[in-house]
Amino acid sequence: MNERATENAQIAQFFPVVTTALVALCTLTFLALWIVGLAGSPQPGDFALKSLWALPTDDQLLQRAGALELTRVWIDREWWRVLTAPFLHGSWIHLVLNMIALWSVGGWIELAWGRSYTATMFLLASIGGCLASLLWAEAAVIVGASGGILGLAGALWLARRSGDDKLKELLEPVSARQLGWMIGLVIVLGAVIPVIAQAGHLGGLAIGLIMAAPMLRKKLVLSVVAGSLLVAAAVPLANAPVWRTNYFTFMGFRHLREDNRAQALEFLEAALARSPKDASLANAVAYELSLQGVLLDRAMTLVKFALEQEPENSDYLDTRGWILCRQGDAEEGERWLKRAVESDEDPSEEILAHVDTCKSAKVSGL
Repeated sequence: MNERATENAQIAQFFPVVTTALVALCTLTFLALWIVGLAGSPQPGDFALKSLWALPTDDQLLQRAGALELTRVWIDREWWRVLTAPFLHGSWIHLVLNMIALWSVGGWIELAWGRSYTATMFLLASIGGCLASLLWAEAAVIVGASGGILGLAGALWLARRSGDDKLKELLEPVSARQLGWMIGLVIVLGAVIPVIAQAGHLGGLAIGLIMAAPMLRKKLVLSVVAGSLLVAAAVPLANAPVWRTNYFTFMGFRHLREDNRAQALEFLEAALARSPKDASLANAVAYELSLQGVLLDRAMTLVKFALEQEPENSDYLDTRGWILCRQGDAEEGERWLKRAVESDEDPSEEILAHVDTCKSAKVSGL
């Protein structure tokens, strides 16, 4: 049997133990949370349907399980969440797409560089993705294995494109061009779809590429050290990203929910000062104030500013109506809420609920 035939036989017989274990862990974790959520839901059928695209989190199911809730790191120092969040997913679609991607690239890294190294790279890329999400403060809550997957995908692309002849032959079934296009597509989608954790993708990809470069020359120790140093360097930056408006916004919302009113106002006013022309931020702050039933006059000022920028925005109309409801002016509040419904072809359940509960929404003591 010639060398090429021997390699083909090795590929055919190889079983990706680490990749299989990672897929199983992510899948079983999601199933466990899904079953818990289903059992505790007053409407199991509705929960099951919604979980296809968004696992309902009204009871903070994902947060309790270890999602990367950014303020839990910044305030409560729960750094362990960068280890747990990559194994959680927000919906069936999120899980399935990520597991297909993980299965497609993980086994090839195992075959090329070994199982222990694959597990190490996935872990470091996943942590790097979480730290990037913290550093960029891109969303209040982050879950998903995509940072680790992008790390493996980037490493596989570099190995297939720039590896030595033996490595290229081993990875010949992998198309570097197609893999590169797929990585590029993920990055483009992350840039245009708000719910995608783009910083997490880029952080994981960076770790994968940096670790793969030394491996092209079989420098395993250097690869692991380089990845570990990059992760370590990101920690102090992710600890308090004060250059990001979202840092102040998320911190303000957290303090507001815990009734730390003075601290909340300090953070929220800092966020608004950094982005004084951002109508969506003004509305978000106004709405959060209305939900907590505090500083409603300030909330009204903010939503009026937002509506000056976008007079027919249904979310802004809803916020103004809900503030009026919370102030006890149900008649005027319902008028604005009806405008919100009329301006949206498919009004959200939240807006419709506001219409139904406006008369009873007045904050006690007002």
